[in-house]
Order: sequence, then structure tokens, then C-alpha cells
Amino acid sequence: MRIYVRYGLIVAGISIGLIALFIIYLFIVGMIGFGPGRGDWIVKLPNHYEMWEINGQNICIGIPFDNGLSLQISGVGISGDIIEFCSNDSYVGAQQVDVPTDTQKGVDTTSPRYYLLDTLKQKVYGPFDNESQFNNMCSELKVSRLSVWEKTSPPPRNAIFGP
Repeated sequence: MRIYVRYGLIVAGISIGLIALFIIYLFIVGMIGFGPGRGDWIVKLPNHYEMWEINGQNICIGIPFDNGLSLQISGVGISGDIIEFCSNDSYVGAQQVDVPTDTQKGVDTTSPRYYLLDTLKQKVYGPFDNESQFNNMCSELKVSRLSVWEKTSPPPRNAIFGP
């Protein structure tokens, strides 16, 4: 009887240890935890800004911190689901939509909100209801030579994929 109890305790101890090692491994490779993981991507933008695709759906623009494990969005970036973007050396334009909480519903991309991000001043202009209002703000701020709008799905041509 004693042999079976000890054997059971040894097996349980080894199992718990292996599970703990597996969880640590997942954090290290970025599959869970913070920052971009496998299949996620990053696009480098002007003045240390980055656009991150996280969990296959949420696409945000912000400033990375904590050794690239987190992205500061509040006050200096754009959250939600960015479906298209454009940029120059100082500005980033973004078309953003809301991601529905009901996964059965698709994302409505027919009427996005537009944002203009000044990466030098770390200032966000918008949301604008349409591209005309966005263009008016660009004219008012004398923003020129923005690239053409580029879709975020499929991933942009200069996307860097996670570990």
C-alpha cells in the first residue's frame, strides 16, 4: 500500500512540475501574456510608433514600452480595429471600426471612423465621420504626401511577425 501512495505522489509532483514548465514556456514564446505572440504582427511607423495586430483581430497604434511588451495607446494612439492606414515621416492616418463582442457577427467596414495621428506631438485628431473631414484636417494642418491607404488584412507588406 505504501509503495502505491509514494508512487502516486511522485507522479503527481512530476506532472505539476511539467505543467509549470509548459506555462513558463508559453510566456517565453509569447503565446500568452503580453506583447505580440505567434501569428501576430507589428508594423513600424514614424517616430517610434508601432501598429500591432493582436489575437488575430484587434489592431492598434501606439508607442511600445516595457521593452516592447506593452503598447501605450491612451492619449497618444488609436485603439479598436484599424482596417487601413497611411503615413508619412510625421503623421499616420487610420481608418478604425469597432470589433463586435458577438463573434458571430462580422466587422462592419462600410463606415469607418478616420483618425490623424501627429507622431511628433503625440496628438490624435479625430474621430472624423468620413474621409472628407479627415482630408480637411490634413489641409488645415498642412499634412502632405501621405502614402496611399493600405489595408491591414491581409497583413501589410512590411509587417514583422511575432516569435
